[in-house]
Amino acid sequence: MLFILLEKNPVPVATLRDVYRWLDSEHNDVKIIQFSSLPGSVDVSTVFLFVATSYDKLGRPELFETMIFGGTNHHMSFRSATYDDALLYHQKAVNLC
Repeated sequence: MLFILLEKNPVPVATLRDVYRWLDSEHNDVKIIQFSSLPGSVDVSTVFLFVATSYDKLGRPELFETMIFGGTNHHMSFRSATYDDALLYHQKAVNLC
């Protein structure tokens, strides 16, 4: 299932063309939700995924992914279903570094 992000809320769309149209629109800056560069060449990135590949315990699509690049937790990731949870996981990842 495909999604776009409108006002911090995932909205299902019918086709990949809908996603491309959205990406080309004024909303194209929301793919990266939050990004942090940390000492020691460590980055933490939280992004909107557009495609539902996993679901949480409540059956909601996990459309946000936070990943650590570099350091001892390189490639550790967290997925979440909501924008607000994505921000919380981003801060959790930053605190781990």
